[in-house]
Amino acid sequence: ISSVPDSSRGKYTCRGRRHSDNQISKTSDSVTLTVSVLCHFISTEKPKPTVSVNPQSSIYTGDTVTLNCNLQSTGWSFSWYINQKLNSPNTNPLSVIISNEGQATYYCKALRGNYESEFSAEARIIVKARPKPVVKIHPAVNVFIGETVTLTCDMQTGGSWKYHWYRSNDEILDAAGMRTYRISNVKASNKGPYRCKGTQSSDPKYTQSSDAVTLTVAG
Repeated sequence: ISSVPDSSRGKYTCRGRRHSDNQISKTSDSVTLTVSVLCHFISTEKPKPTVSVNPQSSIYTGDTVTLNCNLQSTGWSFSWYINQKLNSPNTNPLSVIISNEGQATYYCKALRGNYESEFSAEARIIVKARPKPVVKIHPAVNVFIGETVTLTCDMQTGGSWKYHWYRSNDEILDAAGMRTYRISNVKASNKGPYRCKGTQSSDPKYTQSSDAVTLTVAG
């Protein structure tokens, strides 16, 4: 049906006839065609999509956010605008990996043939910086075999953190959960880069990994 008139609305069914013996099939279930009128692109007549954001709780750097542009009728393609600039045409839903703290404003618009919707209302995303701990080593980063060394995963923010320690990218299971990792009677094999990170049940559920601090062991 080209240039659909309003009179085309209604219920449609079909059935088939087999050429070999003229046998006629049963009639299909009906499908209802609904026709909405958009008058001369007057803005008040255009549909307006809505935006849903997931997750809706606190968002931190490193999180992935999914935005969905929603319109009740079907057949639309969607374009996304970030801070009023076209960012992602013909994409829905839109998944974004958040890299910077601050805020950004998202809008979407729907297109179907020569028709376009209004812009959606804005969806404003506020992003907090993910905490980043610091590794501190006492008494020094340069020690001798046989000394005792204490490494502390220092977190500047509050929370009920469980700590994870790594040396040369391998997790130190003996130190799992501990803010302070103590090495008695240091050996040459204890040398290397150490880093830590934290996890907890509430937001933010995990920190960034700390910068690595290298422990040097002399004989």
